[in-house]
Amino acid sequence: MLAFVVGAVWGETSSTAPALGENAGGDAVAQAREHAREHPKLLERYDALMKADPEEVREQSFTFGLRTILDGLAAQLRNTATSN
Repeated sequence: MLAFVVGAVWGETSSTAPALGENAGGDAVAQAREHAREHPKLLERYDALMKADPEEVREQSFTFGLRTILDGLAAQLRNTATSN
């Protein structure tokens, strides 16, 4: 869990990290759209993500990831407690 939190903070505070929607290298955005073109629902979600507020997207992503890790740990603890 510590690695997840540190990684999230590191990416947010890095001065070299591109902002959401920025071209991270060459034509990465165009390439992503090209690959997603064969999957209309994926393309729709991708386009919506590119229009979203970057701060809100980071917050939602972090919250989802943290909850997923904590839920997994809780499930492991329940399984361990019931198997002993």
